[in-house]
Amino acid sequence: MSKLNHALRWISYGLAILALAAGIALLIGDAILRPGFADLLKNALLAATFLLWGVIQLMPQNAASKRLGNLVIALYVLDLAWVVLGTRISPKRN
Repeated sequence: MSKLNHALRWISYGLAILALAAGIALLIGDAILRPGFADLLKNALLAATFLLWGVIQLMPQNAASKRLGNLVIALYVLDLAWVVLGTRISPKRN
């Protein structure tokens, strides 16, 4: 592994840890507002999808990474459908 790849890997690890710490800090700082269970589940699904996408970026290209990439696309479509259907069912939120 070249020094550049090694440095980029550590930078990505550091940024991931920083993002998790910032997310936790935001959750703690904004603990008064509690989303509903459906909103919490939708946001957790979207966050997990972004994390999986990031992991796929670090994987070598093989059959597993292609399948996971297809899974990420399906999860993004699911999230988009959830948002669209949620606004169609509940127009009072708009």
